[in-house]
Amino acid sequence: MGIFDRFMGRSRNRELISELEQLSESYNREVSSLVHIINSIYTQFNLHIEEVNDIRIASWEQNIEPIQKFLSYFGDAQLTSDYVPEEIKVMVKRPQSEFEKLDQYIVDNDFSDKSMFFESILKSPLYVSWRNKKANDKIELNITTLATQFEQVIHELSLKKEVSELETKICQLYIETVRFIITFISERIVPELQFILSFFQAEALKDMIMSNQQVEKVAFDYNIHLLQDTIYQKHYQFIRNAFFFYVISCKFYNTPVLTKLLTHSAHSEDIIELDQYKLMIETQAQQLEKDIFIKSS
Repeated sequence: MGIFDRFMGRSRNRELISELEQLSESYNREVSSLVHIINSIYTQFNLHIEEVNDIRIASWEQNIEPIQKFLSYFGDAQLTSDYVPEEIKVMVKRPQSEFEKLDQYIVDNDFSDKSMFFESILKSPLYVSWRNKKANDKIELNITTLATQFEQVIHELSLKKEVSELETKICQLYIETVRFIITFISERIVPELQFILSFFQAEALKDMIMSNQQVEKVAFDYNIHLLQDTIYQKHYQFIRNAFFFYVISCKFYNTPVLTKLLTHSAHSEDIIELDQYKLMIETQAQQLEKDIFIKSS
């Protein structure tokens, strides 16, 4: 049957089918591995998203409300809009249909289960041999096409993996930035605002006592412009700069910054942009530190 199989193209078909099966096994293994890696990264990313959302929710009561309350004495510190959560990643699915199509293609083009002996008697050996040669030629051509298609799938998954790793780095950097903001607000800005508020009240009470006025009902004036170009200029400057941090705290509470940032495919410029944003905040914090009366311990 060896000569018959070679003449009928069955031997060549067996080699081509074997090549297809190896192709399927190889790409199936590589694609499954990439999908697993990507989903592992997504799992870590989603944990970070849950963390940053928890921080943002907690920041309302712990940071945004207090700073809004104090700043409203000195100016128009409008309430922030509703909270909007950052979005988590949906897990990647293995491209099942491509492999199912390939498996079915292998079954449909495998000559091993087809009885060609009787067919060659009915339709002539030359016709069956010619037909099988054309079929094998087509399979050989399709192997190259299929390999190219699967290489493209792997390329896209590899890019997704790289982007996912970059997104996780961006997320971690964003968490660091948010933590810095809320820590600075709670530990440096709010205590200083409390002090300045008390300063205004003490000054008003002092003036009333010195002018022999009754202090039962006091209408305190918190006009920060009264401090401008005086020995209390630092208080004036601090309050003005504190509004900047309030705006930022509102922004990361009511705006899904990461989700907006990562709507496109993440790239290294996003890290640069976030780094610049973090640097701007740290620079502003340094400016505020210059005008803080209550020095950190």
